[in-house]
Amino acid sequence: MDVREPATAARRRHVVAALVASTAALLCLATQWHLDHNRRVDFRIYYRAVESMSDGHLYDYGSKALNFLYPPVAAVLMAPLTWLSEDTASRVWLVATVLLGLGGYITILSESMGSRVPRSAAPAIAGLLLWSAPALLSFRQGQVNPVIGSLACVDAVLIARRHRAGGVALGLAAAIKVTPLLLIPVLAVCGRRAEARRALLTFVVLSYVVALSWPSETWRYWTDVVFEASDVGGIGSPLNASLLSLTGLITENSTVQRALWAVGAAALAAVALTRCRRLHDAGDVIGVVVIATIATYLVSPVTWVHHQWLLPVAAVLWIDRSSGRSSIAVSVLGVLVTFDPLALGETSMSRTALMVAFGFLTVTSLPAASRSSTRTDKGTWTNTRSASPTALVSS
Repeated sequence: MDVREPATAARRRHVVAALVASTAALLCLATQWHLDHNRRVDFRIYYRAVESMSDGHLYDYGSKALNFLYPPVAAVLMAPLTWLSEDTASRVWLVATVLLGLGGYITILSESMGSRVPRSAAPAIAGLLLWSAPALLSFRQGQVNPVIGSLACVDAVLIARRHRAGGVALGLAAAIKVTPLLLIPVLAVCGRRAEARRALLTFVVLSYVVALSWPSETWRYWTDVVFEASDVGGIGSPLNASLLSLTGLITENSTVQRALWAVGAAALAAVALTRCRRLHDAGDVIGVVVIATIATYLVSPVTWVHHQWLLPVAAVLWIDRSSGRSSIAVSVLGVLVTFDPLALGETSMSRTALMVAFGFLTVTSLPAASRSSTRTDKGTWTNTRSASPTALVSS
């Protein structure tokens, strides 16, 4: 038999996966290009608010629910888009977020799959994830979440490989949108203190540098706007994928709703932290980042469907790691609730409730990676079936 055949077959698989990814991305762009007449309402808010930043009115544009709610660092990074017309900038943003989303998904899937799904399929599966509900809704609304999610995906891999840059992307994500800050103490608790320090340092330096140029807007954000961002309303919206939204199915009393949410959120946070430590001890850093990110958004009072960028990744991890009937059932649930290409991101209250349920199951029960090989920080492969947790962590 020709010894070149295995290599040829491998190249063929890579080519097919790349074609699937490219086709999925192009179809996504084509579908979104004129959708809602290129409205992309969230991006329009970003654009117009950032455009007014030079006059010191970054946080004055729009209404309470439809205004700029991100730190000034995000505005500075988005500022070059205001050099273009609003319609052109909207389409440039669409292309950039689709490509970033695809790249982030490929990066994290290439590192995390391998038990039952071959790593060579990562680009193809990443292309399909662009058609998940969180991704489609992000593209449709022109959201910043593909940027935040992609930074989390990249940093998850860097941290897993103990790369010197591990934590930097997470710090950048936190400087753009505050929520990723909550992952920093998770890293510290898991023993990744160097990465936690780099993340925190990156966040502080970027925020400080921007504050030198925009001191009034920085002060206003951290003393006022950041608290408005946690009370944007929409608790009863079908797009609110948080634990608090589920309390509305139990009672209509807002006081009781918040009491139930507080207890449930505290319990889930404690479970998530415990599971993150256990997964880390088993050498599953990707699982740590996925669980911590999903849990962070679940316990938030208001979490839109497009915030759960890593929920489709969790569905893939369940498929790759499933063994028993219960795990397979959760895998099927994950696929059914996160993928709905025909709806283009629209959802119902019942579907969102199932998303929350799948997120809850992921946080509490996602199996640790059990593949026969894992990548070391030097990019080589080593057998880990018989390796101890200590060896896994140090690899």
